[in-house]
Amino acid sequence: MLCLDDYENGDSRTMGDPEWVKVFASEGAADAWLQDNDPEGVAWEYEVEGGPAEGSVWLSLPDPASRAIGEPDCIKLFASKERAQKWLEGNEPKRDIWRYPVQE
Repeated sequence: MLCLDDYENGDSRTMGDPEWVKVFASEGAADAWLQDNDPEGVAWEYEVEGGPAEGSVWLSLPDPASRAIGEPDCIKLFASKERAQKWLEGNEPKRDIWRYPVQE
């Protein structure tokens, strides 16, 4: 589950900022965080390629400035850096990847 957390005190965050997006291990974890931090927020479910995420996921966007989270092709999640790099080599070699921790 992902929740875009792209503003803080009026300042815009961008991809790569450690707080730009929250990654949750489950719907329950997302709901609990949203209830405490952003009751009007929304989290979206995305498949993690390469197996279950263990501690962190690697994210890739076609456009790092995009705010289109929630759209199916907006973001790719990978279980490991190696898996992300392999996918990028075969599909989008110029894209960047960023690491985000998974919150339980």
